[in-house]
Amino acid sequence: MQVKVIANPPSGKKPLKVKIDARDSFLRAPNGDIFKCRNGACSYTWYLTLPGGQPVKQTEKGGYIDFMFDKKGNYYINVNVCHGADNPTCASGGTVVIVE
Repeated sequence: MQVKVIANPPSGKKPLKVKIDARDSFLRAPNGDIFKCRNGACSYTWYLTLPGGQPVKQTEKGGYIDFMFDKKGNYYINVNVCHGADNPTCASGGTVVIVE
C-alpha cells in the first residue's frame, strides 16, 4: 500500500481553508496489479492533531476532506488507508499544515 497525502495549500495565514486529498494512494498486488484508491478501491480514516494535543479522529471517511484552521500552529493530518473488506491491507501517511 502506498499512501500519498496532499495539502492544498500546505501553509498560510489564519483563517486557512485547506483541502486534504489521499485519493492518489494505491495498492500494488503481489502479481503487479495496481488498485487505485481514486477508483473507489479504498476506505479512509482521518486524524487531526492540534498543536500540543492528542490526535482527534475525524468522522469523514472519504479520500478528500476540507479543514478550516482558525489558530496559528503546526497541524498534523494523518490518514489510515485500507483496501479490501474481509482481510484489508492498510497503511498510514500524513502531512503537516503550517498556519501563521
